[in-house]
Amino acid sequence: MDNKKSKMPIGFNFKIGKNNKPLMTWTFNGLSFNKLAIELLRKPEYVALGFDEQNKRLAIIGVDNNYDEQKYNFVGSDVRKNGVMICATDMRKKMRELVGVKLEKGGIHYEMTFEKGYGIIDLKKNIDE
Repeated sequence: MDNKKSKMPIGFNFKIGKNNKPLMTWTFNGLSFNKLAIELLRKPEYVALGFDEQNKRLAIIGVDNNYDEQKYNFVGSDVRKNGVMICATDMRKKMRELVGVKLEKGGIHYEMTFEKGYGIIDLKKNIDE
């Protein structure tokens, strides 16, 4: 078997573009989550979003179809997805209020932390700055 690493040029970083952090991206269209974030959320069919308005944080947790509050379609049966997007007018409006920015193009990236199976996003700390 060929060892591909031994053929790699010395001094070059070939890991750029490979994301090893769970990320959420807020765009004009909604919220998107990378593959690692999906896996850490345990690939739920639905998710619920909670907003901490005082501390400008967002929580996301996997829920089932019987959850009575607002829920959003997430991965469902297609566990092969590399990313998931949530598009909902009410959620986008709440994000604009909390972050204080009206996106017209591009996006803002946030690293997620995880506690007991749910993700936390600090909307005061985007990784683009």
